[in-house]
Amino acid sequence: MESWKEIGTNARWKQAIMGLGTLYVILGLGWAYVEITQGTPLTNALILSVFIAGPGTIVLYGGYRLPQTEIAPKFYSTIMAWCLGGIGVMVSLLTLYHIQPAASISNPVRAVLIISAFVLVPSFAGGFNDSRAKSNAFVLDRTVDLLHKSEQIADVGGWEINPETMDVYWTQHLFEILDEPYAEEPPVDQALDIYHEDDRPVIENAIEAALEAGQPVDEEVRFRTSTGQVRWLRVQGVPETDGGDVVSLRGAAQDITERKERERELQNVRERMELALDATDAVVWDWNVETDEASFYPSAESLYGTTVEDWDDFIEIIHVEDREKAQEAIERSLETGEPKDEEIRIVRDGKTRWIEAPGHPVEGDDGATRMIGVARDITERKTYEQKLEESNERLEQFAYAASHDLQEPLRMVSSYLQLIERRYGDALDDDGEEFLEFAVDGAERMREMIDGLLVYSRVETEGEPLGPVDLNKVVADVRDNLEMQITESDADIEVDELPRVLGDENQLRQVFQNLLSNAIEYSKDEPPQVHVSADRNSSMWEVSVQDEGIGIPPDEQDRIFEVFQRLQSQNDHEGSGIGLALVERIIERHGGEIWVDSESGEGSTFSFTLRAEDTHDERVRPFRTG
Repeated sequence: MESWKEIGTNARWKQAIMGLGTLYVILGLGWAYVEITQGTPLTNALILSVFIAGPGTIVLYGGYRLPQTEIAPKFYSTIMAWCLGGIGVMVSLLTLYHIQPAASISNPVRAVLIISAFVLVPSFAGGFNDSRAKSNAFVLDRTVDLLHKSEQIADVGGWEINPETMDVYWTQHLFEILDEPYAEEPPVDQALDIYHEDDRPVIENAIEAALEAGQPVDEEVRFRTSTGQVRWLRVQGVPETDGGDVVSLRGAAQDITERKERERELQNVRERMELALDATDAVVWDWNVETDEASFYPSAESLYGTTVEDWDDFIEIIHVEDREKAQEAIERSLETGEPKDEEIRIVRDGKTRWIEAPGHPVEGDDGATRMIGVARDITERKTYEQKLEESNERLEQFAYAASHDLQEPLRMVSSYLQLIERRYGDALDDDGEEFLEFAVDGAERMREMIDGLLVYSRVETEGEPLGPVDLNKVVADVRDNLEMQITESDADIEVDELPRVLGDENQLRQVFQNLLSNAIEYSKDEPPQVHVSADRNSSMWEVSVQDEGIGIPPDEQDRIFEVFQRLQSQNDHEGSGIGLALVERIIERHGGEIWVDSESGEGSTFSFTLRAEDTHDERVRPFRTG
């Protein structure tokens, strides 16, 4: 591409050519005027004027018309060089003739003007033809260069086969694509040898059909490079015919290896997805909200037992009691742009089944809003959850009844032990008093264990509905409850800013009271150091209670969440052995998890997750097994 400086220079060369023509026009008219004033007949003066001004007019007009010709502006200077060169040659010849002793020109100025004017037109014509030839060569070179660069960018090479001689022609980039040395093209038979042995018949048949029947060529085949690498090539060709006979076969070949690799990877993903869908009895669904068109992969029938083409078809198979719930979930997702995830019942072949159909709103390439997701049958899981819930309810009822029934005989044992101590305490020796003290202490610990078991069994049945809870307030209340223990141990409890979560405030108070009390109780000899913090993780908050106490051996960390399991003896640390089991049950009721990170003598960090206040989870809450 020419720069502005080059464009300006080329424009000046055009002006110079027109200026040269104008000069001769002025000289011709001026010479005629001088001749007439000197008495030369008018006819003679006009003829001389035409001899000089006529060629100038032709050059002036020719220079003016240059932009409308096929000559590139960069070659205007060539025309000017030819004109000046012709004038210079003729002037030089006249000068040499004039200075000869035996010959002279009577009016050398007039002779120079007339002779140089006569040579001006053929010089202009010679320069025009030379410039046109250079322009054509320039355009050809530029076109070839552009073609080569285009081939490199598109990774396409050109080819041609002469049906009469079966000679092959390749463009330079086709040599590069095929990884062949740039030399004379091989004959057709050898050219076909570069293709993969399994695909060679395909390309051979396509070439034969093109040359004999005039059929176009469009094949995707493999070829081997000089290093043995297998790559993919798309070969296209169009026969050129004359009177029904193929006179030439020309085409292009493009390296499509990357595309084929992407297609293969996509096919692998599709196959893995199909295996996953088959294994989970699921289908992928896609609903165009704008056109109300639904599609399913592999099919709607495999899950719903019938075709589903639009929203009305889908609503029709949903259980009557769940239709409003499904409609609200879709509307909320479309309004907020957040994914939906609900569990609903459908009626299939007259039977009620459960499905889970999470989806996410997206904007398609055409600008239309779509909902895309995966639906799967969860009837077996729901049936198991229902049985598990019923089992847990029975276990809770049993635990409540058993612990409640134990209260009365335990009170009787405690009462009689106290009666023995009052009436016969003075009659007992030291061993008797020690035995009685053991019995009273055991009864008291039994009462604490029964009370803990009652609380444990009522986590699900007597818990409040989950709602917004400020954990800062919860921890502040717990610190007030533990004020005496904190003061006596000189504990330092550092609390970061805590979030608002979805939970049962009373039960979360029990969680923090157990964890903070344990952190103080199981400290080392120095004053306890406790740190409470929280970090956001997607829709959940991860709350941690960290201490610098005696720690927990790694192989004992799972056991501490079991009922009535203790790592320390009753003499060293008091407790019922049910506190952490209660904490775990409460956290599970809140849809979270709890775990501990600890080493012996290195302190412990108890972490648990709670849903953030701004989340809406419609999933069935998890149930505790056993």
